[in-house]
Amino acid sequence: MIQLRRHLGYPRRVALILSAAMLLSGSLLVLLGEWQKWTEDQTFGAAQVAMRQAFGVFPQDADNPAVSTEETVDTTRVTGLIESPTIGLSVAVVDYIEYNDLETAVARMTTSSELGKPGTSVVVGHRTGFGKPFFDIDRLNVGDSINVTLRDGTELKFAVTLQRIVSPSADLSEFEDANAASQLILVTCHPKYSVEERLIIVAELLYGGTQ
Repeated sequence: MIQLRRHLGYPRRVALILSAAMLLSGSLLVLLGEWQKWTEDQTFGAAQVAMRQAFGVFPQDADNPAVSTEETVDTTRVTGLIESPTIGLSVAVVDYIEYNDLETAVARMTTSSELGKPGTSVVVGHRTGFGKPFFDIDRLNVGDSINVTLRDGTELKFAVTLQRIVSPSADLSEFEDANAASQLILVTCHPKYSVEERLIIVAELLYGGTQ
């Protein structure tokens, strides 16, 4: 009987070892995920500091030291700065060339109008990961302000007119207003931590811009 009990104990010990190994591997996966998020945010943050310094709206000082941009960040590509005091949004914009652009900024789709020009400008950005610049744009309500400063110093003020959840393949032209001098559409994934749908914020130019 003693030997039998001893043998019956082996499966339990194996089960405990396997359980511990599974818990450890799960913890490692969680840590790896958090480390990846941290590195993504660091990449985005460093690029944004460099872009804003080059743009002249985030001058270098003791609190904001110069950032090396030798590897990946081309600060000459910055076309503007999008801000919304309602949600604490402040992010540099580049013209979209490739998907990796969203690792360092938000990007205007080059098939859309230039910021502040007649027509509709479509700007896309991550909602989670890589600085999550558009994380809180769902908090923008009709009438809230979105301010854009262009590279040449031109200031544009937009007011939110619409918030919608659409499919990834939605035709954004249906949200264009022919009577608006200029429109801005912000696009990001929805819901948070998913790519199932898209959240769009439509805003109309109140003043600024060129015809």
